[in-house]
Amino acid sequence: MSIAALAIASCGGASRENDGGSDSGGGGGNGVSIGVIHHESQQPVITYPSIVRNNVPFVITVHTYGDSCVSFERDDVALTDSGGQITPYDRRVDQGSCSGSVDLIPHVISAMFRTPGTKIITVNGRRITGSQDQPITATVNVLIQ
Repeated sequence: MSIAALAIASCGGASRENDGGSDSGGGGGNGVSIGVIHHESQQPVITYPSIVRNNVPFVITVHTYGDSCVSFERDDVALTDSGGQITPYDRRVDQGSCSGSVDLIPHVISAMFRTPGTKIITVNGRRITGSQDQPITATVNVLIQ
């Protein structure tokens, strides 16, 4: 089992839907947003097997960051012969007071590839640094035998 964020890239502007605030440690508002995979100095946490047999399902776990008002919503997953894209979504529901602590929220994804080769899986998320909220991607490679 590997834990990694092999290649990380970011670009400007946050991508959100129905959101009234940050999904990380504080913030306010309610709604669904793309998950925070990089929070301050905490790097993306993605667990996956580095080698898998073809036609055998395996699990990739993407952890997002959030306070006690943030919970798992869904994952958008698109797999192709060459790899895939995973976008985790979290829901924020303010219920008065949210904890100041930032916790990991697991997104467990089942995947399977039919053809051998190295598959590149890209995780689309957000990076929160100070008051900045930016899109970010992390990629992992899985060898299918």
